[in-house]
Amino acid sequence: MPELDINDPELTARLADVDYFTAKLNDATAALRDYLAACRAPPHAARPQDDGWPMDAGHPDLVSPIEAARRVAHDDDTIRRWAAAHGIGRQYRKRWRISLRRLNAFMADPARKM
Repeated sequence: MPELDINDPELTARLADVDYFTAKLNDATAALRDYLAACRAPPHAARPQDDGWPMDAGHPDLVSPIEAARRVAHDDDTIRRWAAAHGIGRQYRKRWRISLRRLNAFMADPARKM
């Protein structure tokens, strides 16, 4: 935005706020685009022996059992049990991480057994 010669301090402050929030919105938009690209990316960063699981526990598709439980309105112990029994999660350094893609597919499967 070009600099304007404005003598009104309130207007100048509000324009500065707009610039600040525009920059924040642009940063958030870029982060969202990066997240979506990572989720759509082929599992080339996955270990072949782990059947397509990301190597990094911080991958955008992976969440904690507590976050997964919050998303599907179930208990986190249930999520851990499903992770072990149905392959929707795996352990990274002794901590469970749940794949959102696998969790969503599991929840949408009409043949699933609780």
